[in-house]
Amino acid sequence: MLSRDGYVIIAARGLRMFAYGCLSVVLALYLSAAGFSVIQIGVLFTVALAGGAAVTAVVSLRADRWGRRMTLVVSAVLMAVAGAALAARPDFSLLLVLAALGTLSPGGQDVGAFQSLEQAALLETGSSRDHVMPYAWYNLVGSAALAIGALAAGAVPAVLHPAGWTSLAAQRALVWVFAATGVVSAGLYATLSRSAEGPPRQPSAPRRGL
Repeated sequence: MLSRDGYVIIAARGLRMFAYGCLSVVLALYLSAAGFSVIQIGVLFTVALAGGAAVTAVVSLRADRWGRRMTLVVSAVLMAVAGAALAARPDFSLLLVLAALGTLSPGGQDVGAFQSLEQAALLETGSSRDHVMPYAWYNLVGSAALAIGALAAGAVPAVLHPAGWTSLAAQRALVWVFAATGVVSAGLYATLSRSAEGPPRQPSAPRRGL
């Protein structure tokens, strides 16, 4: 049976994957409509994917020293900042920096520190007999939310067009949803208990990361 931390982690996963589903459908279209070239969009996607992999590697080695809860909160705040910057149409160099921090998901899949940290914390959320079930729910909720987000990304512009919204304005609204999801996720992660950090390390034990 899941603890309260387990429900918080799975809820945050669902929100994030919904936002990633929305973003994966509209991101290339939005960037193109906002004036970015095909080459710039390709470079941005490449940096986002490479940055996500690099951040995952670094965080997996350092997160238990920094604190899982704090690292998740900071990652969610960066996600919100990246979404807000994307919606505000900043210059290309700023978007590259934010993408390199693993905050944008061009393909709708988890990037950056979230998944590795959440899966490590999930180990502490159930009884010893139920170590598999938290991960089953984690993956089910994430996959369903991703699909619903992709569906919403197609439906929202269609609903808003009759009200006079342009395609760019509708896509920007979805980007703001992505930014808001980061804020809500940060609030959820901040409520995690100390047990999500895992058992205390013995002084003589080597630090091996997640």
